[in-house]
Amino acid sequence: RVIVDITTAGGSASSVLDVDTVDGATATGDDIIDGLDLNATGVSDNITNGGSNGDKKPVKWDKKGGTNDDLTGKILVANAASLVGKVVIEYVPLS
Repeated sequence: RVIVDITTAGGSASSVLDVDTVDGATATGDDIIDGLDLNATGVSDNITNGGSNGDKKPVKWDKKGGTNDDLTGKILVANAASLVGKVVIEYVPLS
């Protein structure tokens, strides 16, 4: 589960965030959170605010060396220079 707590909006009306588990730290995706509005304050997560591609359910994150062993977040469309907040990652080890 990925929780995003935005306390100060990003400053650009079209700034959005995508989050996914991927193969490699520079890869990107949007299967956990897709298009989260960074110009709005408040708490969002992938379960209640996953966006159009977001799974809206718990997601398996592979252990180191696995196929999708990195978790990435990427700001898209426009920068979010004024953005202030935090991301909380909730996980349960399966092995």
